[in-house]
Amino acid sequence: MRRAARIGATAGAAIVMAAAVGWADLGAQPLSSANDGGVTADSGRRVVRFGFGLGGGTMGNGTDAILARAALTWGQGRSGSITIRTAVVEEFNLFGPSPAEGVWDLGALYGRQTRGKWGYASAAAGVALVGGMRRGDRIPGTSPACESYDVLGCLLVGMFTSARYEEKPFHTVGIPVELEAGFTFTRVLGLSASAWANLNPERTVTGLSVGLVLGRLR
Repeated sequence: MRRAARIGATAGAAIVMAAAVGWADLGAQPLSSANDGGVTADSGRRVVRFGFGLGGGTMGNGTDAILARAALTWGQGRSGSITIRTAVVEEFNLFGPSPAEGVWDLGALYGRQTRGKWGYASAAAGVALVGGMRRGDRIPGTSPACESYDVLGCLLVGMFTSARYEEKPFHTVGIPVELEAGFTFTRVLGLSASAWANLNPERTVTGLSVGLVLGRLR
């Protein structure tokens, strides 16, 4: 994902942990014995999961975008959980203009989770380093073909000579929030869906993603 992805991959800044959410119980059932048909998992068992997924999102300027997300979470039962998460969001523009606008983040989140025999749910928030790319002024002499809705012009000209703009990178601090639900096929493999956002003064982003989750899930 070009420059935004490269910047996000090399970000080595320290992230300040924040207990930004005190989430109420998400509705886990109490422990049940095998004799009464209970289906919930032991709430005291420690879990560690790594998830990665793809999806779509929207940036603060109203631009639709594609996204990639990865997160490592560890916690115990229905107690607090800690998540290290990174995400990259970039507008989808095969034929320009260039550069593509995008946002990445790398953050630490604290949250609450609940889980049962076949799945889990969690909510978390925290603090993150945020960066990205915006377009500045147009560079003279570059083609405007793909800025109009001239499909033929884009196909014949735009992919090689699309309009180029000044690159305006930015860095800031944001507040990431996330809701996640997962279905666990086995003790170590599952499918997850997440809704998340990063609130920041430069370019707030929101997104939905689905993907796989691996680890000690039950």
